[in-house]
Amino acid sequence: MAPKDKLILQWERAAQKVLLGRKIVKVQYVEYDYGQHGIAFKLDNGTMVYVMADDEGNGPGALHTNLTETPIIPVT
Repeated sequence: MAPKDKLILQWERAAQKVLLGRKIVKVQYVEYDYGQHGIAFKLDNGTMVYVMADDEGNGPGALHTNLTETPIIPVT
């Protein structure tokens, strides 16, 4: 297994520990720097998850779905 594959598996396991089996109990837009707004959601255990443009938190990010009626939940 290549090092990149190991890193991907490591982060996949970490994400599963945070997200699997949890219920989203609140969804809201939150304001970031420069007046941009992006989606955040609260899980049933109190964990807040913020959708970000990149690893460094350089602004909010859009959510893309496989739904025809709502293919994108945008940054505003």
